[in-house]
Amino acid sequence: MNINTIANQADKLAKNQFNKKAIFNMVNDVVTRDQDSDLVMLSVNEIAALYKYFTPATPAKPKTPIDWLKKALPKDDIRYYLNYIYSDGKRLCATDGHRVHVYKTTEYAPGFYDSNMNQVEDINARYPDIDRVIPSIDQRPNTCVYDQLEFINIDADQSTAKFKQAYVIECDDEKIGINKLYMDHAASIFDNPIISFSDKHSSVLIKSGDKLAVIMPVRL
Repeated sequence: MNINTIANQADKLAKNQFNKKAIFNMVNDVVTRDQDSDLVMLSVNEIAALYKYFTPATPAKPKTPIDWLKKALPKDDIRYYLNYIYSDGKRLCATDGHRVHVYKTTEYAPGFYDSNMNQVEDINARYPDIDRVIPSIDQRPNTCVYDQLEFINIDADQSTAKFKQAYVIECDDEKIGINKLYMDHAASIFDNPIISFSDKHSSVLIKSGDKLAVIMPVRL
């Protein structure tokens, strides 16, 4: 048994199926199985359940590049492979289909990783071609600074959007709308980053050092 075996088993479990009482009962059952023995054995399923339950939540303010990557992961997307961080051997990627965070590193072998960065081996899917959505700086000649962005509240009665606030970027007398939460997540690991873009139909790009983020625009 190794950590990847546990991670793979935990991946099959829903975190919300184990409340505090269920976990307590599980631990209590294990401890009282054989009080005369110094060795208490846990099954793979029990260890996986504990692993799943005690996996830390992503901090509001990312402290590491991995924390930052996790901000772009969806929650229980039907495209299950998007729920994981992906490595192509040269970089780590996370996307929910509306944004992508990329961190250049050769530390991880190609494959899918859970939020604890343990490799999940039984995913049979092709990850999206991230290079198709990453524009070059030359394709985004217009720039603005994150601290100068202004946001608006979205009127729930006038929009079908699931988000409540959007940043508005002025471009050639037109307005580009960007989901405020996505932009805040992307900018959270940078120091007042520069945002580059071309027109109201294009994605916006944030890039600095070994990290970049791409966010698709929204209709205002």
